[in-house]
Amino acid sequence: MSPYHAQDVWRGEDGTTLDTIYLSRIHRCQYQHMYAYKAIQGMDTHVAFSTDGGSGGGLSPMEPLLTIHAAVTRERWVPDQDDPAVTVMQAVDCYTREAAYAEGMDDVKGRIQVGMLADMVLLSGDVFHPDYDTALLRAEVPVLTVCDGRAVYSALRGMRVS
Repeated sequence: MSPYHAQDVWRGEDGTTLDTIYLSRIHRCQYQHMYAYKAIQGMDTHVAFSTDGGSGGGLSPMEPLLTIHAAVTRERWVPDQDDPAVTVMQAVDCYTREAAYAEGMDDVKGRIQVGMLADMVLLSGDVFHPDYDTALLRAEVPVLTVCDGRAVYSALRGMRVS
């Protein structure tokens, strides 16, 4: 799933948004089923998040934080709709562990654990802190990137990238 598609960022030449288009084409009783990743997770199923990398008309950029932001800040379309937003931890889990499961690679990646592939990013803010303002997710920046167990990018002073 790509929660980013649920964001109201795309606009047609006339100012029409994706939400406007969706809402004009589906009946109100179907709103509960739109972007229902939280409800699907509650059914003990696997939900993987990704970007579409610009396919599908380029609606979803290849920026994981934008997808995570979209998942945790999604708002109801109507007051009686179930809350569609997930927690930061749930969104990161969908982007990592669940995506590895969908790929059939969950035995070697998707978690930070001894013996697993060590690809990870350290962000500028503590996005897992209980008081973290999720509106800030879009502005977070990587300060360290590790691929295959090696630091390949560092914005940390005094740290050498090998």
